[in-house]
Amino acid sequence: MNNGTSNQWRKQVVWGLVLIVVGAVFLLDRMDFLNIHDMWQYWPLIIVFIGLTRMIASPTPGEFTGGLWMVFVGTWLFAVFDDRFDLTFRNSWPLLLIAGGLIMVIKPFLEKRALDKKGISHE
Repeated sequence: MNNGTSNQWRKQVVWGLVLIVVGAVFLLDRMDFLNIHDMWQYWPLIIVFIGLTRMIASPTPGEFTGGLWMVFVGTWLFAVFDDRFDLTFRNSWPLLLIAGGLIMVIKPFLEKRALDKKGISHE
């Protein structure tokens, strides 16, 4: 299996599992074993999950850093909406600047590493 096929297979399995979980949650809600309304406060974790899947199946440094950004934003939103660590939109927005800067610093290193793996000179 080449790298592209492997990544496609991994993405398909992950999204298949997501559909199974979502279907099971809705079924449990319809059968009154679970109350979905109480779970909506966790919606930012969907962004975290999507970011993690992008990072795991990342064929390019850009997709990896995009996934990393999604994980950070989803975690930040969850912390703000759930009143974790006394974070609010007003006092925590600088975290977005810090995360953006970190991603800008990390991306060139990931690109250099990807070129080194391919044996391409980057000088």
